[in-house]
Amino acid sequence: MFISKAQKKLIAVNINDGNILWEIPININLYREPLYFHKRNILLVCKDQIYIVDSINGKIEKEVKIGQNIKKLLIKENKIYIITENNLIVYELPAFKKIYERKFDESLKNLLFIENMLYLFGKKFALRCEIP
Repeated sequence: MFISKAQKKLIAVNINDGNILWEIPININLYREPLYFHKRNILLVCKDQIYIVDSINGKIEKEVKIGQNIKKLLIKENKIYIITENNLIVYELPAFKKIYERKFDESLKNLLFIENMLYLFGKKFALRCEIP
């Protein structure tokens, strides 16, 4: 799987013989780490939205508008954790149903999991959270 920014395409290639399995145009500006995988889906991350693409046939299954710039995301089990400027938003996969949102007074910079605990980091703080 790779992205051709010059041709603006997402292309799936058979690793055994190099043949192209499928390709789709992506007339979107990809943002950050653009490819995430969850089961048979590829998640393309744009500035403020996520496209869910079926990895078998290349069909765009869903477009999810977050409404805020995505700074970082993590996928853990069947949940996707997204931080924006000062929000933590959690969606359940594969339905992409929002199950949690929390606003912070300060800007969020990063998030990670350590022993099933979620840690959020800002410029001047670190916060340990129960996993929503």
